[in-house]
Amino acid sequence: MVTNSKSDIFMVFVEGKAGVEDAYAEWFGGSHMTDMENLPGVGSANAFRMSALDGGTCPTELCALYETDNGGQLLRTIGKSKGTDALPHSELQGQMTWRMLQTLDRSGPGGLADPKASVLICMFAGEWDAEAESRLWAWLGDCDLPIIEARQTQISPVQPSRGREFEGILLLTLPADADVAAIAAAVKDQRNAASSLILLANPI
Repeated sequence: MVTNSKSDIFMVFVEGKAGVEDAYAEWFGGSHMTDMENLPGVGSANAFRMSALDGGTCPTELCALYETDNGGQLLRTIGKSKGTDALPHSELQGQMTWRMLQTLDRSGPGGLADPKASVLICMFAGEWDAEAESRLWAWLGDCDLPIIEARQTQISPVQPSRGREFEGILLLTLPADADVAAIAAAVKDQRNAASSLILLANPI
């Protein structure tokens, strides 16, 4: 199990090939998540369907978040395991992009491990803005929004070339009855980035 309060998050955007999206989603949210969670170094593995909340476009239909104490080691483990009995590949897979995120701070009881919780993925464009991120994190600590867990992340130095278009990525685990649109609007207003992409990830 993951024990590090500042553990890495492996975020994967993926979808099935045209015409087999539902079959792929069933595999991705089922046996693939079980295989991923059984890999050494993975603390939690959850699959989601995504929708965009701020008029943006989802990069893909599906998303997965994997929590790990060591992002670099997990990438090596996936590389060695992919296509084996430990981590079978699906021929139904279409487009995939991924980012390794470094957790800088977190608050809450570990909501990413809850398979029934939704996650608001708030992605802020441009280079990392330490001052703006600090203000956002302070505001989150003082606000009364119904957030189970908050994670402040940035692109991990393990894979610095991936995802630089969105350097800061905030992950908010939310209860089922949360006013997601209002929370997204409040976060976007507080962060005030040049541009942003806010995605709602609902568990499959």
